Amino acid sequence: MTENNNHIDFESLAAKYLAGSATPDETALLEDWVKNDEEKRRLFLEIKKSWMIASVAGQVYDEKSAWDKIAQQAGIEENRSNVRTIQPVFSYQNFWKIAASIVLLVIGLYSVVYFTQLQEKTLATGLEPTELELRDGTLVNINKHSSITYPVRFRGGERRVILEGEAYFDVAQDLHNPFIVQAKDVEIMVLGTSFFVSAVKDALKVEVMVSSGKVALITPDMQQLALDAGRKGAFIREENQLIEDEITDPNYLSWKTKFIVFENTRLAEAFKVLENTYAVSFNIVDAAVGNCRITATFSDKSLEDILAIIRETFEIRFTSRDNVINVYGKGCQ
Repeated sequence: MTENNNHIDFESLAAKYLAGSATPDETALLEDWVKNDEEKRRLFLEIKKSWMIASVAGQVYDEKSAWDKIAQQAGIEENRSNVRTIQPVFSYQNFWKIAASIVLLVIGLYSVVYFTQLQEKTLATGLEPTELELRDGTLVNINKHSSITYPVRFRGGERRVILEGEAYFDVAQDLHNPFIVQAKDVEIMVLGTSFFVSAVKDALKVEVMVSSGKVALITPDMQQLALDAGRKGAFIREENQLIEDEITDPNYLSWKTKFIVFENTRLAEAFKVLENTYAVSFNIVDAAVGNCRITATFSDKSLEDILAIIRETFEIRFTSRDNVINVYGKGCQ
């Protein structure tokens, strides 16, 4: 077996593995290669990442063009003029059909530097959220006590930023340059969508909630989770586990929109929403107050207006000092 053929065999085997059609012996061989050959390990991770990009994009790949580029580089002569364009169908049974085209595209681009930057900037927030527009037109709403590091100009085939804290992204669509949010040791990859990321410094998980489009959540060991609009995903770091669920919290963006919905909500929970929305702290002095329940909708109201309604409804009293609001009252059973 020639070195070139060995190289092509690795990509073919990687494609079968990702498609779930590799035999146990083939799986063992691939894992041995990845474990003992650092170059093949890096190549496999790039292939798997590109696989996720394809699943998010739903793009059409021309396998003949991809093969021509790779064959020329590898010195392989083979007639593939009858190869047709394939529309990816992202199911377990059909995924292997686009394996060759995706893999070949990755190999053709493997020597390209995906990300270079002339200069980076970091924007950190204090007690108030702020909005940032990136060079590509992406809008980022950064929550309080959060920071984002980003290049002045995106280069090299991807748009990468680093987030610590919480932010909402409305990503400008670019099918050829995926947008990647690095949140701790997790990557969130998109092509054009809107989503919320929570990667608080001392939290045990990184959480993503998708408002529109589709998002890929990728862990350090390349576990992957594709999320559609209305879904949320989380990476539990200590357990190295990805979980998915439906978004049920109507107030996860209240800090950005100032739109708040309470449906038979305990005041103890309502105060937590107000804390996150208005950057204050509540201290419930009389614990029974937290048991009272509120049903109300507030749109772009000040904290003072909301507290006035709560005060009159439940006959409770507020005092404040140093951004801490103390709550007193008879409360509810």
